[in-house]
Amino acid sequence: MVRIATAASDDDTLDDLALVLRYHMLCYSHQKYTPTYQDERETENAIAEANNTGEANTAVLVDSGSYALITPLSSPKTLKVSRNPRNYWKERFDTSPFDVLGKNDTAEEYKTPNEVIRSIAEGLPDTNPKLSENEVTNGYLYSFRVPGNERFVKIEFTTREVEIRIEDWKKNCNRDPEVLYLTKVVPHAHRVEKLVYAELMEYRVRIYCGRYGKQHIEWFEALEAIVIASLKKWSLWMAGKPYEEKHSEWHLKEKYKKRLHDVGDFLKDLQEVEAAELGKQIS
Repeated sequence: MVRIATAASDDDTLDDLALVLRYHMLCYSHQKYTPTYQDERETENAIAEANNTGEANTAVLVDSGSYALITPLSSPKTLKVSRNPRNYWKERFDTSPFDVLGKNDTAEEYKTPNEVIRSIAEGLPDTNPKLSENEVTNGYLYSFRVPGNERFVKIEFTTREVEIRIEDWKKNCNRDPEVLYLTKVVPHAHRVEKLVYAELMEYRVRIYCGRYGKQHIEWFEALEAIVIASLKKWSLWMAGKPYEEKHSEWHLKEKYKKRLHDVGDFLKDLQEVEAAELGKQIS
């Protein structure tokens, strides 16, 4: 007797599973790429070959009168890819406690926040064409937290749409971010991020991400209000255009250099400006 392993009528096909593979292999930009005719033909040929191979080797002879299946029967009513390839495997987001490697132990831990702020603000902004290093390009700053670790806040800048960056982070780290604050477009966005990090350096922690296989150093064990106040303060300061371009380099204007002689007073002035700006918005 020969038993044939036939796929259930409502099972996902190899074409469906190819969509799932495509989603998990490609980045956001390439997921929007439309395959060419040649791409489609190559995929169809590979799927047809796999189907033919499966049918030809469905059963093998065990003895003179019986056959056994070499592959298990397909299970009926599997998830349909047509709903959304991203949700094919209903993997839950990780809510386990963070693996904290250290706190306030970066290379500049021997300096005070005010010293680091002055050093960053007075330095020439990096014009490296690599966007992750460039301190001249406009961008957004935002903060978020994740379920299970509400006392930690992550601060980042990006030159892309924040929604795209968040989706990438979800996929890479398997956590579900809740955005707490998002700035408008800010000039010298990476420089603003560095200044915020300097002001909040005593709250900074290093966290190991098992999913991503590396440590994250952009997390802070701080109250949401403290983080948002710093983001607002430095974004507002940078909106005042404290830097000017000279001979393809960006320099801090002299009046701002003088104010940085006493960083403590400088920060108090920024807080007053921020409070005044907030008052205008409320009224």
